[in-house]
Amino acid sequence: MPSAAAFKPQNKLERDLAVATFVNTFGNGLFLVISVLYFTRIMGFSAQQIGTALTIGGLAELLVTIPSGHVADRVSPKTIAICTAVMFGIWEVSFFVISSFGAFIAVLVIQGILDGFSRTSRQAIYARVAGPEDRVRLRAYLRSMTNVGIGLGSTVGALAIAVDQRWMYLSVIAIDITTYLVSAALLTRIPHIEPHPSARAPQQQPPRARSSRLRRRPHHHLRRWPPR
Repeated sequence: MPSAAAFKPQNKLERDLAVATFVNTFGNGLFLVISVLYFTRIMGFSAQQIGTALTIGGLAELLVTIPSGHVADRVSPKTIAICTAVMFGIWEVSFFVISSFGAFIAVLVIQGILDGFSRTSRQAIYARVAGPEDRVRLRAYLRSMTNVGIGLGSTVGALAIAVDQRWMYLSVIAIDITTYLVSAALLTRIPHIEPHPSARAPQQQPPRARSSRLRRRPHHHLRRWPPR
């Protein structure tokens, strides 16, 4: 049976990913606990409105799951992860100012889209930076960091619920915004990850590969002559 040390980060890259994951999920735990109370008690939306908006936002995230995977293959997943983290932090500021139900839905739809791209790009990073023999170990460790981050964030969020004041809810959201920006900064420390080779467009492939296909194509048709 492998020792506990075998599941710990083995290098600086894995440590940076672990810290970025912890910071990001700590903020997620904060917001997860206080969000519904903030939406009802501070923003004034009903339970039905919140359920409708969350459902629409979840559908938006579901719809971008496959397209976001294609984008993560064609663009560096590191770039996407950093951009979505920064955009998440900026976009969450809207919770301080929105008041209409339509704007509330729009915010959750954008967040759902960003969340879809963020999850896909992070999974692509984990798959690309670790070899086949290390992927399970790295994913297991990052999953444990996710659980710890959400657990600690939820604990701190519960303190905000105990205070139950507008300023405390706003403070928690501000901390969550900060965790997105800090997580993005931490992700800049990992090496650049090139787009997946299999996702290269035909015009981006080496000239020799294209020319060889062009040379073979006429002969391919001649072998089938005459047509049946």
